[in-house]
Amino acid sequence: MSSANNPFTISSPLSHPSALPAPIHYLFELNHWLLGTLSLAFLLLAISNRILPLSQSPCTSPPLVPTWPWIGSLFAYTRDPVGFIRRNHTRYGNVFTTTILGYRCSFIQSAPHVHRFATSPRTILDVTSAYKLIASGVIGEEAFIGPTRTLTRLVFAPARLDALDCRFWALAEEMIAGRLDPESKCDPEWNTLSPTGWLDNVVFALDLAALMGPVSPEVLPHVASLFRVLDGDLSLFGLLAAGRSRAQAKEQLLNLLRDHVRGHIKIAARRIGSNDHLPDPELPEELLRSELVLECGKQCDEVLRAYYSGSATPAMMDIIERKVNYIAIFIYGYVWAGQTNSAAATIGALHDILEYSQRTGQDLVGEIRDEVEKYGGLGAVCYNNVSCLTRCVNETLRLRATGAWVRLAENPFELNNGVTCPPGFVVASPTPISSDPLIYAEPEVWDPTRYLRPPFASGEIQLDSRTWLPSPSKFPAWGIGHAHCPGQHLAYKMISITLLTFFQHYDARLTNVPAPIFQDVAAAGLQRLKTEYKIQIKKR
Repeated sequence: MSSANNPFTISSPLSHPSALPAPIHYLFELNHWLLGTLSLAFLLLAISNRILPLSQSPCTSPPLVPTWPWIGSLFAYTRDPVGFIRRNHTRYGNVFTTTILGYRCSFIQSAPHVHRFATSPRTILDVTSAYKLIASGVIGEEAFIGPTRTLTRLVFAPARLDALDCRFWALAEEMIAGRLDPESKCDPEWNTLSPTGWLDNVVFALDLAALMGPVSPEVLPHVASLFRVLDGDLSLFGLLAAGRSRAQAKEQLLNLLRDHVRGHIKIAARRIGSNDHLPDPELPEELLRSELVLECGKQCDEVLRAYYSGSATPAMMDIIERKVNYIAIFIYGYVWAGQTNSAAATIGALHDILEYSQRTGQDLVGEIRDEVEKYGGLGAVCYNNVSCLTRCVNETLRLRATGAWVRLAENPFELNNGVTCPPGFVVASPTPISSDPLIYAEPEVWDPTRYLRPPFASGEIQLDSRTWLPSPSKFPAWGIGHAHCPGQHLAYKMISITLLTFFQHYDARLTNVPAPIFQDVAAAGLQRLKTEYKIQIKKR
């Protein structure tokens, strides 16, 4: 029935917009168009935010948290990364995907998802390219991309690191016992200071000693100051805000490292066919020779001699300079990564040991000293023979792991229960495993004695007799599967030697100030202090 013949139809100008004057008619049509467009936009937004249930077909993709690729994510994520991650995990579940500064990122939690993520084949998740997201603004992804596996084996060869023990002990002794300059004095005996920068310098010096060889006392403060520029604020906002100063610091560091590597060319050339007693090669020389052998084969010695004598051809010069630059970047990346993570663990472990001793009355420092004396004092003790300290460091790493896991998925990546992450970066924290109450009773409490009680002491969960570590699937701070940290041995050594030397020379106690706040590792990409803490020390 037409409306014209319908007695219940009320005639109105709005019922016949074509009868309206032309300007009003166009406004009416525009209003309809705007309403239709807004309705469609709301529908699409509702679907993308999972406001509307999609019960017709199960969706295997993780929920998408919408942000504008650049400006929106700058405010949504970098303003409060911890809150952003927690809110969206609460709202969307164990997996969600978003865009951060142009990168597609999937954040995951829960132990099954973390295990699936960490044990996937390297062909699915690329560990090296992940630094494009979390470190490219600081060190450049080129430091971790390329055939670096051979170089990594040279850096972290156990025999090479064990040969550095005497150097490490002497350097820690010099920096801790001989260079302390307290910030202020509370009374004639106790000095008050913030240990953060001080311990950071000690670990940094050990890191340079392992990766560069001996560094002159005049060079160390300059290198340290440049790294402080790079390490100042590692949030995405901080990376953008200080882009120019970071770029300048990075170039200065690379120039310094290039000169350092070139200096080892002289030693390598003198070593060829010489009967002179020369010191064992340092890491830059080993890396340089390894790279030259790969490219030049048996002509490696000829290239080194020609470069050293000034008779190198343009082709030889090009090879040498490319290798010098590559090794400088490689050392630069590992110094940054090693110092950042090891220093954070050292500073956190010192706080945890002192806080636990004052809270419980158990003298952990006394137990550590007793074990050192049992093995003959500093220098004679192997760092992982001090079981009390090892348990303390492990507990700090369990409670506050020094790094999140970030990998690049070049293809869709399947998690458990049919969830498929899109191509892009996958970010996970070891927290779902290290905070599992079925493994660790009261997981939020720092307690190194837990490894002396069931389920560890009873053998339900096996512990390594030297490192006091459960299997990686129960203790993922160092990674699982192919994601295992290659620098674990060096990190333990630097952390333990620094703390053992400190405890042998000083008594220490926390001051009565609020507890420090530690950044959430899933948000920062690594463990960092958001607030300082103070200690009081006196010479023993």
